[in-house]
Amino acid sequence: MLYLIRYGELALKNERARSFFERCLVNNIKDKSPKAKVTRERGRIFVEGNAKCLSTTFGIVSYSEAKKCEPTLKEIEKHVMKTKIKSTETFAIRVNRAWKQFPLKGQELEAHLGSIVAKQTKAKVDLSAPDKTIFVEVRKTSAYLFLEKLPGPGGLPVGSGGKVLALIKNKRDLLACWMLMKRGCKPIILTKNIGVKPLEQYAPRMKVYKDSNANIQKAKQLAKREKAKAIVTGDKLGVYDDDILILRPLVGFTSTELNPMKRSLLKVAQ
Repeated sequence: MLYLIRYGELALKNERARSFFERCLVNNIKDKSPKAKVTRERGRIFVEGNAKCLSTTFGIVSYSEAKKCEPTLKEIEKHVMKTKIKSTETFAIRVNRAWKQFPLKGQELEAHLGSIVAKQTKAKVDLSAPDKTIFVEVRKTSAYLFLEKLPGPGGLPVGSGGKVLALIKNKRDLLACWMLMKRGCKPIILTKNIGVKPLEQYAPRMKVYKDSNANIQKAKQLAKREKAKAIVTGDKLGVYDDDILILRPLVGFTSTELNPMKRSLLKVAQ
């Protein structure tokens, strides 16, 4: 299987920074799917093989299972015509013409392919709410065709934002750690025998220390030993004699806002 990976805010970085974030994302995918072949081009990452990890890999905005062909009009036509569309269904063609030297412009290619599909299947075009959408991405070396865009978790690749020490005492702490991971932080876990499986889905090689008497003082000591930049906790705003930065990403949320996020995180591990 071939997957086409899209990322969001990584593309807004300057060239040097974007290359760094892309490498982090590629390495994270390889760590979670070591048998898959991962390559990257400007603006896209491609994964060949079994890659069930994509929905839990931070940095990925969306991904698609795609078919690959030569970037010629004849080959694209041939692959589009293989798409199964019933005469009772409506459809649309959406083209991303990343390779600007392709002889037809994006809208011209959409109209051309749409007329072929309509003639072959007798289906009608609906550009606002089609039953099926055929996506075509034309790049210099290959063209890709796919039918859906599956959501990724977004954010930044784990490891691109430095190390933090997560003190995990309850589900709030799990969620707080998850939020920092989404911003690229690599967590080191100190837990009071709380299961961290929901977090392992996103970073399978985390260091986990278990201590039934874990507290903020032990977290500070471990953070210094592991050279973590900060401690993350789900605690509400409190006063500590801090000699290390303590991050509390949940302080601005109400219980009503947090509960759906907790359920979503815990559901991933099931």
